[in-house]
Amino acid sequence: MVGPTTAAVATDSTGAFVFERAQIGRYAVSITVPSTTEGSSVTIVDVAGTDVVVPDFQFSPLGDVTGKVTLGAPTGNAGISVVVAGTAASAITDDSGTYVIRGVPAGARDVVAALPGWSGGVAKGVPVEYRRLATAPDVILTRAPVDAGSVEGAVKVSGEAANDGITVVAVGPSGTSAAITDAAGAWSVKSLAPGTYSITLSAPSTLEATRTAVAVVENGKTTTVEPVSFTPLGTLRGKATLQGRVSGNAGIMVWVTDSAVALTDDAGNWEIRGARTGISTVRATKEGYALGAIDGPTLAWRGVATVGTIDLALDPSAAASISGVAKVLGRTTNDDIVVSLSGSTATTTTAADGSYKLEVAASGLRSLSFKTKDGRYEARIDDVLLMPGGGAFVMAASTLRPIPLARLVRGKRIGRGRPVGATPSGEVVVFVPGTSGRFDVLSLTGTAKTLVASDVSYSESWLLSPDGAHLSYMRQTAAGRQWEIVSTAGGTPAVLSTASYSLPRQYLDGGKLLAYVTSDGYANTLNVRALATGKTTRVMDVGGYYGTMPCQFTRDVTYAACQAPSAGGAYHLAPVSEPGAITVVNVGYSRVEWTSDRRLVHSTAGAGLALTRPGATTIPERVLFTDGVIRWQLSPDAQSLLVWRQVGSQKSVWLVRPALSDAPVLVAETPSGAYMAEVPAAFSPDSSQVAWGVPSATGGPMTVRLANVTSLSASKLIGEVPVARSLEFLGASTVILGGRYESNPLRLLPIGGGASTLLGSALQWLPSPDASRLAWSEGSGYGSGPLKTATATGAISVVASTAYSSPPPQWSPDSARLSFWSCGAAECSLAVRDAAATSPAIPVTWQDRAMWLSPTSVVLSTSSYSEDDSIYLATLP
Repeated sequence: MVGPTTAAVATDSTGAFVFERAQIGRYAVSITVPSTTEGSSVTIVDVAGTDVVVPDFQFSPLGDVTGKVTLGAPTGNAGISVVVAGTAASAITDDSGTYVIRGVPAGARDVVAALPGWSGGVAKGVPVEYRRLATAPDVILTRAPVDAGSVEGAVKVSGEAANDGITVVAVGPSGTSAAITDAAGAWSVKSLAPGTYSITLSAPSTLEATRTAVAVVENGKTTTVEPVSFTPLGTLRGKATLQGRVSGNAGIMVWVTDSAVALTDDAGNWEIRGARTGISTVRATKEGYALGAIDGPTLAWRGVATVGTIDLALDPSAAASISGVAKVLGRTTNDDIVVSLSGSTATTTTAADGSYKLEVAASGLRSLSFKTKDGRYEARIDDVLLMPGGGAFVMAASTLRPIPLARLVRGKRIGRGRPVGATPSGEVVVFVPGTSGRFDVLSLTGTAKTLVASDVSYSESWLLSPDGAHLSYMRQTAAGRQWEIVSTAGGTPAVLSTASYSLPRQYLDGGKLLAYVTSDGYANTLNVRALATGKTTRVMDVGGYYGTMPCQFTRDVTYAACQAPSAGGAYHLAPVSEPGAITVVNVGYSRVEWTSDRRLVHSTAGAGLALTRPGATTIPERVLFTDGVIRWQLSPDAQSLLVWRQVGSQKSVWLVRPALSDAPVLVAETPSGAYMAEVPAAFSPDSSQVAWGVPSATGGPMTVRLANVTSLSASKLIGEVPVARSLEFLGASTVILGGRYESNPLRLLPIGGGASTLLGSALQWLPSPDASRLAWSEGSGYGSGPLKTATATGAISVVASTAYSSPPPQWSPDSARLSFWSCGAAECSLAVRDAAATSPAIPVTWQDRAMWLSPTSVVLSTSSYSEDDSIYLATLP
């Protein structure tokens, strides 16, 4: 589309296209479709402030046909004419009889072969498809009978001496026969049975393309039809430019009298097919430029002629200038800002002080745009009035701000509200605030939107399942509040509870089940609902605090351990699928956890620790420790247990394998006199190993050891480091050592041996999803500080010199990028950068929350409900 605004788009699968934000004015809309009869088409439309629907463009699809025609022998078959009946598409066979006909209209086509002295042959109904090569059945010609009739005639192409190559097809009692005209235009179709024949003459590169006639053939006689004529056409091509430019010449309109219109490309090239032969005047025009014209060379029939370059000069009556100052927010040097005007291809670059002057061939109300050469900052001024032959000065300095990431990386606005999560098919579930709060599911590929729920009481009531397939929330009805659950694909919500109390909920088994606690103000009940079928099981009465889930579930969701309704710190163990016997375990008020073999780890009176299975007759079933237990940690596979104890001033850590009857094994303990020491320990990601640190009695370095959980006695020393208060694994090859205070250093220690790497001081750190890198904010972890990453081998990269801990940084799913909240000299913004910091960070204005959908897709939104709560989908390169 070329006019006051120049743009290009591709059609969708239905052939529809949309140009958005078009300035008022006249436009040439050009469509190019390869492998069609028309090739391209142009229409002129006027935009006057409302949407304009361009009349549909119609194109005739073309394909190709190949096949073989012989005279009964494998060689000696050259020179046989082959034509597609009813069209101008034809070819000549080679020695083997093979031919290829290009540009055949799609559909079922008859392919006719002819050679003087031989009876014509035809391959009927060859299926021709758009942009495909169809293969026609083989045809064998036979000698023509001597006593058969014939039909003949003559063809004249106006102004041409040579009239050969025109195809003639006769359809009648003998079927389909063909002939080709000679240089004089004469033709003859022989070996015809008596009867009436329809004659079609097809001449490529002519205005008429085809002519028809009717002939009556008698046996042994020749019938002559009236001569026909054609108007010859050819192809003109050339170049049109704007004041001698090498590029930036797109959209110049070029035309020849009585011929089609063409638009130039960026280099100024154009081509018009179907131009009248002879000498023609070629004209070119573009808004703001004087009309250009040139006489072309003599164009021959079926020929291609190249016209000289038409260079358009500025129209003196339309030329104008505009000047002003543009600056990037916070910068003192501004010599990299490109200034452009809507409807014009002219540009200029600012001086160091931001000043500019743009000479343009335009008038009327226009928009002035500013963008830095690196594409990161922009500004725009609308409604700049330009007078023909005059100038304009922009009084206020134009301030460029960071471009939203969603626009920098081919993003788009998909809706408004606060993103909650994603559905199984990748759409975004959002909460839209307002007087009638609602949940919408927004399509990422179009404008489709599914309303999931409305009249939501408050936004924080939502809970989206891990698979994104279901959403539970509180809704306001005429009768009061009620809790519901609904499929994000749409449908009728199911009511979970009509009580206005808080509803503790937890999705189980990857989102296939929902556990929730209903309350009538006096009693609480645990329910488990199968989301696929809607079947709900009442498990047992429970206690617990207001609003929190008081239950823990086994990994296979066969049993639940819930706080008992009565006071006293008891837990009830019961099956989930159907009501069953309840096992009562007194645990005080400590937490509980299930092992992989359905044993409940729980505390006992006097700071002890025990294991109990549902249905056990002795409670507790197995006592591990009677006192001194501070805390415990289950391994990732829930088959092993680390237990920290303190007896007197001495601290220790123990290993327990619940499925075995082995006694707890001492891992390490603090030396005598090390009153402030800790014994950090952790399981490896695959649960097969445990690493721990042993503090020094004299305050020296801590020794770090590693062992298999099945053979602690065979531990090995992997390094010595300054005192650390925490230990965890980064993948399978590195240990992270940190502390609780800013003064405690953050280190990486390879478990294969080697020196540790000091990363810095940090209280918070974030491993990447694939455990290949570690991200942390230097300093206390509160407020702002440098954001850094490190590989497992200790290679450090500075992602941002200043980043805030709230909102916290987030890793992309493939661990390649980080999103973070960063502040520069003038403003703060969300930014995205690769973890190795090899490319510049990309800033995002307004949006301060990022929700990663995939390694290359991120949803951007605001953390609070503001006047601009738009949601953008950004597709990263």
